[in-house]
Amino acid sequence: MTKPADDIVDRFTAEARSFTRLALVVIVGNEARLMWSDGANLRMRLNGYIEAGGLPIGTIGYVEARNQLECHLKVLDELSEIPFIKAHLTRLLNEIQARWMESQGMNPGQSNVLAV
Repeated sequence: MTKPADDIVDRFTAEARSFTRLALVVIVGNEARLMWSDGANLRMRLNGYIEAGGLPIGTIGYVEARNQLECHLKVLDELSEIPFIKAHLTRLLNEIQARWMESQGMNPGQSNVLAV
């Protein structure tokens, strides 16, 4: 029998192949922890967060191509009916978009960001 964290990490790492970067978002206390797919010890880290009372809520990620950023978010299926979770992921994704635009020397009025 697989542990829930194993199943989540397996799905997450398979999905990450389609992205430039993908993060699993885990709420621990009042903080969102981002576990990027290229990070080390994903299973161990997720198990640690869960043991500390953490809740994996979804993924945020992006595909970067030709000076354009395509952003994606996904709420974990088992939490998809909880409205504030999508709103929280959207806020985190907006922060990533803003940082990317800044790194490209763009201002918010120059929209090269596609939200999907």
